[in-house]
Amino acid sequence: MNVLSEISSTFQLMFRRPKRTQYAALCYRKSKGGRLEILLLTSRDTGRWVIPKGWPMGNKAAHVVAED
Repeated sequence: MNVLSEISSTFQLMFRRPKRTQYAALCYRKSKGGRLEILLLTSRDTGRWVIPKGWPMGNKAAHVVAED
C-alpha cells in the first residue's frame, strides 16, 4: 500500500467514528507580579504538554465535570 492510500484510509476511519464529547478546564491565575499563568499537564503516554480534560459523567453539567 502506498503512502497516500494509507493516509487516505486513516482519514476515512477517523471521520467515520462518532463524535465524542470531552470537557476541559482552562485553569489560570495571575501571579503577584500580574503575569498570567496557565496550568498545563504532561500526558502519560507521550509526555506532551496538554490542557486538563475529561469525559462526561452521568447527568452532571459540563462546568461541574470540568471542576472535578
